[in-house]
Amino acid sequence: MSATLTSYNALFRTTGSSAITAIRIPRLQRDYAQGRMDEATASIRTAFLDVLHRALTDGPPVGLDFVFGDVSNGVLSPLDGQQRLTTLFLLHWYLAARANRLDDQQGWKNFTYETRASARLFCERLVQSPAPPTTEKPSAWIQDQSWFLSTWHHDPTVTSMLVVLDALHDRFRGDDAGLAWSRLVDSDNPGISFHLLPIREVGRPDELYIKMNSRGKPLTPFENFKACFEQSLTEMAPARARKFADRVDGAWSDMLWPMRGTDNVIDDEFMRYLDFIRRSARGARGTRRRRAARRGRTLPSVQATPTQAPTSTCSSPPSTRGAHRRRRSRRSSPSTSPSTTTSQARSRSTQPAPRTTSTSSPRAAGSTAPPMVRTARSPCSGHSCSTRRWSTGWRARPTSRGAFGCCAT
Repeated sequence: MSATLTSYNALFRTTGSSAITAIRIPRLQRDYAQGRMDEATASIRTAFLDVLHRALTDGPPVGLDFVFGDVSNGVLSPLDGQQRLTTLFLLHWYLAARANRLDDQQGWKNFTYETRASARLFCERLVQSPAPPTTEKPSAWIQDQSWFLSTWHHDPTVTSMLVVLDALHDRFRGDDAGLAWSRLVDSDNPGISFHLLPIREVGRPDELYIKMNSRGKPLTPFENFKACFEQSLTEMAPARARKFADRVDGAWSDMLWPMRGTDNVIDDEFMRYLDFIRRSARGARGTRRRRAARRGRTLPSVQATPTQAPTSTCSSPPSTRGAHRRRRSRRSSPSTSPSTTTSQARSRSTQPAPRTTSTSSPRAAGSTAPPMVRTARSPCSGHSCSTRRWSTGWRARPTSRGAFGCCAT
């Protein structure tokens, strides 16, 4: 078996025993799926059509890997590559209609389905009907034609084709259709190519198709992410892309391998780790913004009024904090009678407490209560009470409320 580098249009120009006159999707193939509307398929469709658009406009030629199939009597029955070939068929119809080349006798029109009568009839009618260049939405124009059957609305292959045609129009509507068509059908340097691998003497095609699809596994989310991320890095920083490829398959895999599950796959571990990095980076950005806002914020001054106690950031009730200060006042003046203490407390409550930033000891002469300094929260306890005590020179003394006599216990 030998693979041949070719393009979709060049398939029909081959000669000899491997000459191809038509492409027929075999009965075992699934429906055309690139036009489905779920999120995963939409992401794949967007990426694939973007690659095709760049290859036919301002980007380098692109290769679509291998297409496996059986060639019998000039008919190619693809075992792998049906989705890509169907998309290329729709791309040829769209650009040929836009470039007014649909009437040319070219072999790419010989694309059909073996058993799906509705899909086969739709393809036959489509290649005979050129859409006007001023069409805003190809699917709406097609569904408005007299040959369009209402039953096709329930055919998943036909509905997917309509979705892909609209997606192609969204990308090529502002481009030169004639130039894009020339690059697509260029025999010497086509914009889109692939390797055709005819399968001979390997067994029955039906049995081979069952083996290929029963043993294959879908790509994991990490494998899709790795491919897309590496491609983006290659476009922006090729050196970093090579470094990423070496590490993700080397040192980073070795680091996560001991954490693998019973399936001996570390793709889920990679995705969880990357999600952790994403959330950490988002949290770090939020923390920096909060810190910048806090540095530029001016804290309001705190003054007592006859009906409102001084404001504090502690979570304990103001009455409890006042009782604690009164107990310390009684210990500092043991000869004061209860009535005198009550009258002094009332006189103090009617006058605003002076706000000071001094760090001298609260035991200074004439002082009955420690000066309060409004400062930032303590990085250790997360409460401003302990910070105020340390800034005013208090010594930590165990009390009934905790080790520091405040809510930071």
